[in-house]
Amino acid sequence: MRRVVLSLAAAATLGLPAAADAQISASEDATVSATIVAALTLTKNADLDFGPVSLGSSANVAFTDAAAANWLADGEPNTSVTVTYPASINLSNGTDVIAFTPDMGAHVDTQGSAASVASGATVTLDGTNGEHQFWLGGGITVGGGLSTGVYSGLFNLTVEY
Repeated sequence: MRRVVLSLAAAATLGLPAAADAQISASEDATVSATIVAALTLTKNADLDFGPVSLGSSANVAFTDAAAANWLADGEPNTSVTVTYPASINLSNGTDVIAFTPDMGAHVDTQGSAASVASGATVTLDGTNGEHQFWLGGGITVGGGLSTGVYSGLFNLTVEY
């Protein structure tokens, strides 16, 4: 009888580590997925041109004006994109500088229906063709002591999913 009790005790002791190992690990699966969207493009169709501006004056172009710059974004229909652009840029003639303050408007297709869009805001691409248009207006103030000539600068508009 003593041998049977010792054998049972030895068997029970040997089984404990296996039970303890089973209690200190766990596993679970995670689903991995991806949403594939159409490539996003941005095409500039027109630049902003203030035309002649007199020394000591200001000039403004509304984003609804014909002189406004224009871009066309094209991507996945009915998808939101974030719009970013600088708060201001400098226009230069190589010597002197004029500050340009932008005013950006956006609409899926109609300039006259464009609404103001702030940098960092999102817009939704058209549900049918995935397009959205952007128009750039803004203002400059020309100091009286600046030299005459052509002033220009680059304005960067970015759209991203």
